[in-house]
Formats: sequence, structure tokens, C-alpha cells
Amino acid sequence: MAPYPPGVLATVTKPAGGSGVKHVATCVSGIVGNYSTSQTYPGSLELFDGSTLVLQWVVNAPVAPNGAFATGSFSLCDLNVSGSPNTPMTLKFSGSNNNVQEWVSLVGYDGQ
Repeated sequence: MAPYPPGVLATVTKPAGGSGVKHVATCVSGIVGNYSTSQTYPGSLELFDGSTLVLQWVVNAPVAPNGAFATGSFSLCDLNVSGSPNTPMTLKFSGSNNNVQEWVSLVGYDGQ
């Protein structure tokens, strides 16, 4: 899970798998880091099946004390979220800004 540069929206996509293939998400995680010394960052981590929002989690990053980097994180495994056949599955944060750095990870398998 590599960090994206500040201000760049973190996203990971499993492309459509072909006829009859469904992606199954088993573990999602996201980290949001905040450089701001004046405000908390309210992140929204979102799992999509194609363009349909399937699940969403709030991941807040606190104010960065004394200009240091402050992080908020979320991880949930033992999921069994099955996507639609021949459809991409995407995990991403809903937004970003120049005071924020994000990371995302999507783990799963393909089924019929």
C-alpha cells in the first residue's frame, strides 16, 4: 500500500474480470494523513461495484500537532462483498486536498 502524493485522490480498481467473473472483496483498508494544524480532515472511504456505491466508511484524520503528520486509519477484513459479473470493483477516498495524503488497499478474489 503505497501513499499517494498530497492532494491526489487514492484509488485502487480491479478491472472487469470477463464474462461471468465476479470480484469478491474480503478486506479493505485506508489511511488518511493530515498536515493541517488547524482542522480535522473528514475522509470517506468508498467501495464501488462499477458505478454503484456498495459500502462507505468514515476515516477521520485529526489536526496535526505542531505541524507534525497526523493519521486516521480503517481496516476491515472477513468481508464477503460480491460484485456484479464482468464489472470493475473500486475502493477510493471520496476527496482530497493539499494538506492530505491517502493510502488504500483492496484484497479479494474472483468467483463465478
